[in-house]
Amino acid sequence: MKMSTGRICDQRLSPPQTIALMHRSERYWIRATFL
Repeated sequence: MKMSTGRICDQRLSPPQTIALMHRSERYWIRATFL
């Protein structure tokens, strides 16, 4: 997941947006794993 998101972010999103996206994905995955 991180690999694919990183590639997509590098292709179209700016650095700050990529960081925000990564944080969101991490929170989502953490919730999914704990649930």
